[in-house]
Amino acid sequence: MAKILLLLSTTRESSKGIAAAIKAASAEGCELLVVYVLDDELPGHILQKLTDEGWIGGKPSDELYAAILREYTTQARLKLDEVHSQANNADLPINTQIHRGNFVEKAMDLIKAEGITEVFVNRRKRSNLSRFLFGSAVAELKKRAPCPVTIVDEDGV
Repeated sequence: MAKILLLLSTTRESSKGIAAAIKAASAEGCELLVVYVLDDELPGHILQKLTDEGWIGGKPSDELYAAILREYTTQARLKLDEVHSQANNADLPINTQIHRGNFVEKAMDLIKAEGITEVFVNRRKRSNLSRFLFGSAVAELKKRAPCPVTIVDEDGV
């Protein structure tokens, strides 16, 4: 059975992308694998920004880092439960997972290990300058993936 991979993350979880992946999987009679990738670096970026702006003094504790990661994990589970419910309503076979690590690397590992035939990913609205300066995980995924990658732009980008 063919498999469609829907990749979600803290910054890539729009309902528009979820609906598109469910619709495609239903139309093609595919299993839907939904993976929420928790970027290990994100809590560190948040804590650095809070420290730089003076919200936190000194070096943030490991407990604060862990608390942020726990919150992201809780939010991931809630989002996956929501997607699971939508897929069940569409009578669609679904598997949901949470992975920690680099978004693109986790995606590439899953594509190979699971025999993915198409990937759906959301792209949040950003300026072209921001994409140029900081790069785009979605563009890198599209370039490296051995299967089609459907990019669903958020906010009508």
